[in-house]
Amino acid sequence: LTKAKSTTCATTPSQNNACNHNDVLQIQYSNNTENESSSLLQQDTNTCIIGGLQVPIHPSSLSQYTLLFIGDDSGDAKSRQLFNTILYCTSLKTGTRHCWSYNPTTSLLSTDPSSNIGVSRFLNRRFYLIQKAKVAGIIGILVGTLSQSRFRSVVAQVRAKVEDSGRACYTFVVGKINIAKLANFAEVECFVLVSCGETSVLADEREFHIPIITPVELEIALGE
Repeated sequence: LTKAKSTTCATTPSQNNACNHNDVLQIQYSNNTENESSSLLQQDTNTCIIGGLQVPIHPSSLSQYTLLFIGDDSGDAKSRQLFNTILYCTSLKTGTRHCWSYNPTTSLLSTDPSSNIGVSRFLNRRFYLIQKAKVAGIIGILVGTLSQSRFRSVVAQVRAKVEDSGRACYTFVVGKINIAKLANFAEVECFVLVSCGETSVLADEREFHIPIITPVELEIALGE
């Protein structure tokens, strides 16, 4: 499996250093508008979606596999797919056995990509926001636009998950997000941003007084 920017593959536990062509599971690209919301859209319960890729593994069996991420693992903003992959594989009740990364540019294999300072800092921040979301009683869904049909589908399913958890939920179509707009909704304890994979984590999110998480992080917060 190859991709110009980055990709992932799942290997059996018996493999030590790299993916064996005969043992690598076939992975398909998910035809979704956004990577980070893709797991909410999956229809086949015998598959899971990691980093925007559909993997033919039941989520309960992930603990039997080692995931190898191939792409930029430098820890900067270009590594968003790596961040999401590690977050997903280390947060589920049945995460992968290991999560490795290989950078084609440097030809280096890392068996602990989260040890990278940039990756570690990002993950710590996201885990902190997830913990805040766990105790939130009122959750708001932020939508920049409803022009994409996928966005409407994600919003509907995010709303259903929040309501099923017994929490209150409100949907806001706000256009460009800024601190002043969100300050008008003081009763909301956490926001879920439905956006594309490149902008679903705001560059200045630390300046907002309310946690803003992604749909995948919401799933983690709800224990799914």
